[in-house]
Amino acid sequence: MAKIVYSQVAINDLDEIGDYIAENTQNPAIALNAVNKIQDTIDNLKAFPEMGTKLSTLIDAETDYRFLVCGNDSARSCY
Repeated sequence: MAKIVYSQVAINDLDEIGDYIAENTQNPAIALNAVNKIQDTIDNLKAFPEMGTKLSTLIDAETDYRFLVCGNDSARSCY
């Protein structure tokens, strides 16, 4: 099984996402739920490390990076 390692940048991004949602909704529970959903989606990579769409399908660059959509709104993505 693959291991998930969050970079410090990713951890900071998750904190900022949570802060932004909490501030704009005035509901910390909604923010925590959103961040937890993102982390749960990322954690699925342990069992399925090749899940998600290759980023090279969206940009003109050769890369093995993939992206995951978190939630049912395709405008919100996890990179």
